[in-house]
Amino acid sequence: MANIPDPYATLGIDRNATAADIKRAYRTLVRAYHPDLAEAPDEARGSRLQQVYLAYAILGNPQQRARYDREHPRVPLGEPAATGRSHPTSDGAPIRFGPVRWTRVARG
Repeated sequence: MANIPDPYATLGIDRNATAADIKRAYRTLVRAYHPDLAEAPDEARGSRLQQVYLAYAILGNPQQRARYDREHPRVPLGEPAATGRSHPTSDGAPIRFGPVRWTRVARG
């Protein structure tokens, strides 16, 4: 597990995601990158799909997820991450986002 991309980033989830969150993210990404479901399959989709499979193989198994978390601890706030970027918030609050809800605003 040394030279693999971060499975949490690959699936687009937080480190304290539940098993249901992991499964939902995995299924969404498989639908997006699977060659039978894509309108125009290409090589980039295939390699991305392999990364998604590998990430789910690690995070979908509770023992392997615990092992990964032990071997790859979180980067402390203020220190550069492996990508060279620092944590986006200095107060430690995670950045969360969800579905967009559109509402009509009355003008006038």
